[in-house]
Amino acid sequence: MRFRFLPIGIFLLLLPLPANASIFGVLNGLRLKGGVAWNDLESSLRYDKNNIDGTKIDLDTDLDMENNDLVPFFEILIGRKYKFLFGYMEANYKGKTTRYQPLVYDGLTLVSTTPKEVISRLQLRTMDFAFYYSIGRPTARVQMMGIIGGLYFRHKNRIFTSEAGSSNSEEAFIPYVGMELEFYLLRYLSISGRIRGLQYSWKISDVDELNYFEGEIGIGLHLGRAIGFYVQYRYRQLDLDKSSSSQRSEFASRLNGAVFSLILHF
Repeated sequence: MRFRFLPIGIFLLLLPLPANASIFGVLNGLRLKGGVAWNDLESSLRYDKNNIDGTKIDLDTDLDMENNDLVPFFEILIGRKYKFLFGYMEANYKGKTTRYQPLVYDGLTLVSTTPKEVISRLQLRTMDFAFYYSIGRPTARVQMMGIIGGLYFRHKNRIFTSEAGSSNSEEAFIPYVGMELEFYLLRYLSISGRIRGLQYSWKISDVDELNYFEGEIGIGLHLGRAIGFYVQYRYRQLDLDKSSSSQRSEFASRLNGAVFSLILHF
């Protein structure tokens, strides 16, 4: 009895698949992907300036910054055998709280001993550039692509009280390597996944240390060869330390949550 589903499983694996139904898009070489990501933000930052040590700030517990926003994004993938990707995402967060502990940010003492209302803003912006290349297709049901690319990352922070405040922005180009694959369970149902990242701890330009990892996995429903709906879970980790002659910054973030997207092939 325990083998009664084996013939069914073998039959499903042998079902022919539409050659052009894929997350990678091979109709006329153009794939458009757009959707929203449910971003649960865990982040901290610190700014030292002119030999004045800043407070390490947890954006949730210290600034009561809102998260769990639905953030729109889009990707464009062009090419057939070799593919080029461009993606963009922008997220905005805000917080408002009464601070009782000392708060030093960007060389300024925003809160000392007297409690003050602190208002904060954070903008995260990413632009993704990547080159995709085939690394094998063991069966008709599996497609695998290697990824070499870079992520332009920019975060802009503003923290202020009724008496003082400061605004800063930091940016970095983050190289990465990775892999993306898709496996078809049925003719129009697939599992897809992507991982990418890079880590180093030597100084490049003004970046002292970088730790970047991103992974996502989910299922796709394909309506013919040109339309696909995907539900995925994504986790992104980024730790970025930068320094110059008069300033040092530390930024750490964890974004995770569900991703809902629509893919169109042309």
